[in-house]
Amino acid sequence: MQSSLKSAGRVRRWRCFVHAFEGLLFLQRNEPNARVHLAATVAVITVAASLRVSVGDWRWLILAIALVWAAEALNTALEQLCNR
Repeated sequence: MQSSLKSAGRVRRWRCFVHAFEGLLFLQRNEPNARVHLAATVAVITVAASLRVSVGDWRWLILAIALVWAAEALNTALEQLCNR
């Protein structure tokens, strides 16, 4: 019984990741600003790596990048909801 519950939990968790990945793909395909954010993300990571940014600064860069992507995803979700 326990094994089947753990297995079902893993399947649900895997589906969550699949849906999240599909959402990111939707964002990239349908939102021009997401493509700009992707280019900016790549540029920031490239420059930071070439400048050998410290671990502490990497944390702040990753946080900033994650917040921008989260805001863009939330904005897209709200736009899609309003459009329906």
